[in-house]
Amino acid sequence: VMRAVNAESALRLKSQPCVKLDEEEKNRVESMLNLLKAAMSGTQLKESQQAERLKAELVKSLGRTLCLEVMLCREKGGQQSSKPRGRKDVIFQNFMLSLFRHYKTQRTVGFYAKELHLSPRYLSNAVRDCSGQSASHWIVSMVVSEAKTLLENSQLSVKEIANRLNFASLSFFGRYFNLYVGMRPNEYRRTVK
Repeated sequence: VMRAVNAESALRLKSQPCVKLDEEEKNRVESMLNLLKAAMSGTQLKESQQAERLKAELVKSLGRTLCLEVMLCREKGGQQSSKPRGRKDVIFQNFMLSLFRHYKTQRTVGFYAKELHLSPRYLSNAVRDCSGQSASHWIVSMVVSEAKTLLENSQLSVKEIANRLNFASLSFFGRYFNLYVGMRPNEYRRTVK
């Protein structure tokens, strides 16, 4: 649910990227930007792996916080997004919203096309025209991104992650992950921890 809400906000922000801030909001956003810059520009001395991971998590968290603050300012200001430019933009936005709701269980373009009452070919063309990427690319990106996040930040076993992402078997998940990431899930987990 939270991902779908964030996706909807991100899509609205894409259609109207400028946000008007009052003085208080401007000061808050500037202070967050300064914190983010400070976290990113830390010393370049050799740090332990643990310190590097913590620093990376800090930067990710500050970046997310900054984005959420801007979206909150946008919502508080009552700024409404402009209407999508055309039919293909509407299709792309609806595809992305559907993807955020169903990517854990559905990985075929046919499913999303059926949900949007379109042919798979028309959906693929509309998505490619709007984003420069195919619908299947977006689907794979969502699944792989979620798998990486779970491998990096959870104590779930690889089998539990495969189940959570609705793969038929652990071996199928391993082959899928290897195909798109270039290594097995356990190898990936070892490289990031």
